[in-house]
Amino acid sequence: RMHIIDVGGGLSKNAVGKERITPADVRCLPLQALWQGLSNQGVNWRDRAHFDWQSYDSIALAGGVATKNDSALTSFCLISREYLNVNIRFGYHFTLLDSLCGETPEENYILLRFAGGGGSSLGKDLRLAFISKILNRLNFTTEQTGELLDARLMRYDKGTTADRLDQLGRLLGAVRLLDMVMTSEDMIESMIEAFFQGKYDFSNE
Repeated sequence: RMHIIDVGGGLSKNAVGKERITPADVRCLPLQALWQGLSNQGVNWRDRAHFDWQSYDSIALAGGVATKNDSALTSFCLISREYLNVNIRFGYHFTLLDSLCGETPEENYILLRFAGGGGSSLGKDLRLAFISKILNRLNFTTEQTGELLDARLMRYDKGTTADRLDQLGRLLGAVRLLDMVMTSEDMIESMIEAFFQGKYDFSNE
């Protein structure tokens, strides 16, 4: 569930008044690129649920303080033609992404913040290391503080910025619940190489 707020040029005119929209309605360049990655056929959204809502409702929400449809658990997206700010909830972790992707390279950027997880401390650390190393190879600058990872990419042309947003979409799809799968540093390098060869499903590692 994602609520989209268009501040100008982010959606087609045909989308006005629609309760639900489709990717065809999107005119926001960075959201188009991010969605292309999230919807890549190699990303597995089917075989395993990303959130145990029954357990979350009963344990974390303590008897109905909030519900699974509560706005606090919804992803929000603010868009224009060249701008994207999105807060994505993927189960036990969240991602904040802010990007400008337009014709002026000096103004283009991607800022990413990734935090949280439902696995062990080791699993979360290994996942962050995996994400950070991939982002470094994609020319991002990264900084980790505890369980929080910040990354940025600045002043690239529109095509490169869009490509990195596409890669980010693939990466975000690949790392769902990965903190519950990774158990050793020895796994990281082989998984990185697999990612750049087009493997985005590590559920059987």
